[in-house]
Amino acid sequence: MGSGPSNVAFVKDQFARCNTKRGEARDYLVLNEVLDMEEECPKEYPVELQHVATVYVLDKSKSGRICMPDALEFVQLYVNFRAKEKPLYATKKFQTFCTLVLWNDLTKLSGKADVVAWLMRLATGIRNTTIFPEHPETTFIHREAVQELHRLLNTRQLLGTDAQTFFYLMQHVAEDKGLMQLDETQLDEYIPQEVLQQFLEDFIGGFCNLMQEVGFRASFPLDK
Repeated sequence: MGSGPSNVAFVKDQFARCNTKRGEARDYLVLNEVLDMEEECPKEYPVELQHVATVYVLDKSKSGRICMPDALEFVQLYVNFRAKEKPLYATKKFQTFCTLVLWNDLTKLSGKADVVAWLMRLATGIRNTTIFPEHPETTFIHREAVQELHRLLNTRQLLGTDAQTFFYLMQHVAEDKGLMQLDETQLDEYIPQEVLQQFLEDFIGGFCNLMQEVGFRASFPLDK
């Protein structure tokens, strides 16, 4: 990841690698593919992709799927940002920049709801939702999508739970709400979508409260 044509080559290589791995040609990447890409970034241009604000900036269209134009624009933004910063601090400063972009959008009128909806699109981009005949009024989401959001939101560090434990906790919440029973084997790999959405709403609400407590205001100025 350098400048000019090398930016294009890096992004195209990543899209081609993912297409080969999944055995299907697509013009977009989904969340798990983006998170895995962090290890592929050149050492001279490290970027923390396993961070919600970074992915938020990367997904400019907020579709929950990372298209080639958005990826190319993100790479150029990052390269330009690093050109103005000392290498030792550039990665963390860029992460801070991304966090402020996210924060500014969260402080808009429908900001929290919009960000939660975007996170749900990231999840459903990995695996489509499912409705089971036994629960015709409940939409379910697969374990894989839940675990990738766990990775993106760094829930292990925040809550001290690994991905499997986090998923089981979500299932227990669903049972407490009367949305499923733990002995329904066909639901072993699923949780109700509304349980995940409630967690995301609480997560985003907690993030906003923390930002306000440390003194951040709406429309925080950005310096690209």
